[in-house]
Amino acid sequence: MTYLKDKYLTPVVNKSEFLNAFNNSYGIKSNKSKIIIKGLTLLDACIDEIGVIIPGKTTLILTETNQELSKLKFLLALLNSKLPLFYIKEKYNGSSYNGGINFNVDMINNLPIPNILGQTQQPFIKLIDYILYIISQPFYTSTDLAYAEERLMVNFLENLIDALVYELYFPDELHEAGKYFISLIEKENLPDLNVVQGDKISTLKHIIKRLTDKNHPLYVNLFFLDSVPVVRVIEGKP
Repeated sequence: MTYLKDKYLTPVVNKSEFLNAFNNSYGIKSNKSKIIIKGLTLLDACIDEIGVIIPGKTTLILTETNQELSKLKFLLALLNSKLPLFYIKEKYNGSSYNGGINFNVDMINNLPIPNILGQTQQPFIKLIDYILYIISQPFYTSTDLAYAEERLMVNFLENLIDALVYELYFPDELHEAGKYFISLIEKENLPDLNVVQGDKISTLKHIIKRLTDKNHPLYVNLFFLDSVPVVRVIEGKP
């Protein structure tokens, strides 16, 4: 972290002292499970599951009233997909800053969120859990080629979430093109990482190896997904 040209490797504060100093909504929200959104150029969101990260005072944060992590993880999947950034850029093109977007609370609050059942949210939540687990491993930021497979796994999971989001918002367009994702991923009955015994990375490798088999319907439907006109527009393909 850099603040006023000073660099801090692992900045920490005493929680009780912080809450005494900021006994307002900022302090209360900082102490909750939340999504933290970078407020400029790219719509990058991360999750603080246990309420230990203090966001910058100008950083956008989303909290869940009942502290339900599942709801936050579903929102995390949506916000980090390609569609919301496209939507905000198109709707608020007057809010550009050096070619990017200066995000604000209203932009996030006014995002149209589909009202779907908790069961349909589960694939999004499980895929987010898989990504969070992989990137939390010490080796993930390594440049060692031995871990290239793990980075490719995350890339595949992100692409799959994008596809699920596209189908949420544009089911008719995708189904007309023969692209189905939500029903197929639900049939997979993906395991909850919390109940996986043994080496979780090996389990995830096995799952993704199956999903990326060239004959698996999910992989087949992902292939040339950008041939669907609405997807081409969102992804900026010519």
